[in-house]
Amino acid sequence: MSDFDRYQKGIKYLAENKIGDTFLNEGDEHAKIVFSNLFMIAGNKVRIFAEMLNSDVPNCNEYISAMRSFLDRDGRVDILLEKKPNPEMPLFQLFRQYGNQVNIKITEYRPKFGDDLINFCTVDDFAYRIETDKKKKEAHGSFFDKKQTSEINNVFSEMYNNDCKSIAFEIA
Repeated sequence: MSDFDRYQKGIKYLAENKIGDTFLNEGDEHAKIVFSNLFMIAGNKVRIFAEMLNSDVPNCNEYISAMRSFLDRDGRVDILLEKKPNPEMPLFQLFRQYGNQVNIKITEYRPKFGDDLINFCTVDDFAYRIETDKKKKEAHGSFFDKKQTSEINNVFSEMYNNDCKSIAFEIA
């Protein structure tokens, strides 16, 4: 079994069993695996903070398929972006099909991890992925860590609800 196959199998095991061990993630292929599993275990809400969601990972088949499955289960997605995205990207085409289940805002706030700007995603109140090096796509996360997820969700809520720094973004 290849290292990639072992990683994929290990991430799926952690996600399906909601095991709180911290996982590491580096590169696009690992990110696709992690996001697919996060959306698979999501019950009600996914929160995403990213630059624009215009890169290869959020517009690949695996990510879109897992996101569609989550939205089909009546999930809701709140998104904060640093920059206005290209609304023609496949992910935003998907979002248009789900109307008010998806809310997107642009924010001027830039959260940091140490000196580095970060991207992050949380699932409900128990799972997260934080990308701490956006160039290398290095990240860590957990499929069951309520304490860390709560802290990230609090940061997200503060940014999301701050009308002075966030503006609504229409994808229609």
